[in-house]
Amino acid sequence: MKPSKFFISFTLLLSLCAPSFGQSLKVGTVDFQKILKSYNKAEQGAQELDRAAKDAQGKIREKIAGFEKGRTEVAKLEAEINKPELSKEARDAKAKQRDEKIAELSSLQNEIRSDDGKASNDLNSKKAALIREIYEDVMKVVGDKVKAENYQLVIDKNAPSANMGLPTVLYANKDFDFTDEVIATLNKNRPKQAQSEPAAKAAPKAESPAKKK
Repeated sequence: MKPSKFFISFTLLLSLCAPSFGQSLKVGTVDFQKILKSYNKAEQGAQELDRAAKDAQGKIREKIAGFEKGRTEVAKLEAEINKPELSKEARDAKAKQRDEKIAELSSLQNEIRSDDGKASNDLNSKKAALIREIYEDVMKVVGDKVKAENYQLVIDKNAPSANMGLPTVLYANKDFDFTDEVIATLNKNRPKQAQSEPAAKAAPKAESPAKKK
């Protein structure tokens, strides 16, 4: 009995794929969150973000202080308006001052909110740009290692699950992990003074300036 065309095609496919099946799959892992804590560029970037946040907070605090001072002035005008001995002309004049001050405070309050939102957006944009730059640096090092050591697969073992916030990689042999090698390569041109300083404890964070008063 002659073999069917399907059998011949399937056998041919297996013969073509056999070399691939015979090769071992070389897998590596990296921990991007660890890199964010240990890479000197991430540490310097976090410090710059912190300085920018403090500068924005200081400017907003000045405006908030002016707003509080204005509220005190409004309260003082209200008390004077309610004095029975005050003439109608004087009362009307102070009422006008009060209304003008209230309008100024309303405008200042809107300005504070606008400044806070703009500062938060600017800080978040800077943080995102920093992380993108770090990611590109990491991918350059990983790419060089992949080419040099013939990795077929490299996984970020701390990548969060999109839906559940859980690690994507449930287990990885520590022998496959070369995060420390990536960090060492990234930091090889780090200034000597910076090498003696402790690494940042957390990834760069951008907070709303109005939250720190």
